[in-house]
Amino acid sequence: MKKYISFIVLLLLGFSTNSCDEAEKLLDVPFNFTVTEEIPVHINQAAGSQDFMNTVILSIDNNDTHDYLNKIKEVTIKSLSYKLINHSGDNDCTASADLSIDNMKISSFSGNIKSVVDAGTVYKVDNVDDLNKIAQKLKTGHKVTAKFSGNALSQNSATDFKVQITMSVKMVANPL
Repeated sequence: MKKYISFIVLLLLGFSTNSCDEAEKLLDVPFNFTVTEEIPVHINQAAGSQDFMNTVILSIDNNDTHDYLNKIKEVTIKSLSYKLINHSGDNDCTASADLSIDNMKISSFSGNIKSVVDAGTVYKVDNVDDLNKIAQKLKTGHKVTAKFSGNALSQNSATDFKVQITMSVKMVANPL
């Protein structure tokens, strides 16, 4: 009889430990949101090509997530893309540039700025390793720096445009 009671007690302890883990998972708070930021780029009129660079911060700290930032269990980048928008200036301006996140090159661009803006071309970042590295940086630091840098030729007039970055994020936090 003693062995039978001991077995039941051990069985109940096993179920209660498993139940605590399951109960904690029930308290997980999922967040799905989109981070959209724009990097302004200005290129002076010049006879030769010139370098340019500008940055923007991509952050997962917003009104919904702020109270949970120290309790993050998981961050996943569901998608990351960018496009050039709001062109003004030299219609013949061409550029070659890289998009980097925290100094990690994730994409390259080369072409006529006005043509790309008019076409509405969207550049997708599909490298899973890069997306996972960015997600890990967001999980620990809550923000990353996006940089668009390269060189351009704008002979007829100065050129301005923006690089619009869109990042779809899934975050799971637990208040315990």
